[in-house]
Amino acid sequence: FPHVCSSHGYCEAVDSCRCNPSYYGSNCSLSECYGLLSNDSNVCSSHGSCVSPNNCSCSSSSYFSFNCSVHYCFGVLSNSSSVCHGNGQCVDIDNCDCFSDFDSSQQCKCRQGFSLQNGNCVRNLKPILFTHSSSFIFYTDVSNVLSIQYVYP
Repeated sequence: FPHVCSSHGYCEAVDSCRCNPSYYGSNCSLSECYGLLSNDSNVCSSHGSCVSPNNCSCSSSSYFSFNCSVHYCFGVLSNSSSVCHGNGQCVDIDNCDCFSDFDSSQQCKCRQGFSLQNGNCVRNLKPILFTHSSSFIFYTDVSNVLSIQYVYP
């Protein structure tokens, strides 16, 4: 009988299967993929099914790799160090979870009015007046908010 024990084991006694390695369950119908059984909702990174031991079949062409864990995030592979401009993690297709000070709607670039300097987003300021005698520099940002900086002589 070719389908006894799901063809992944042999019948040891009445209604009792002895499963081949990496197959489980009362009728040996469950396989294991990378430490999870095929009926686990997290198998194949929740983006595919375990069709045989350590063999995932991804449910969509948007997910790939051996365990269906890799996808694209705005044209960059989710496991690349440059995903989300290096300022966050790609949590799903075209969906960045950004570090603080970075804008997720901008794929983890600095918020408007800020620029990246030494790994941090800092407010863009432009000097509008500098007087040597007073040792003050007056700045405005892109929203025309005035800032004053004292310059030590």
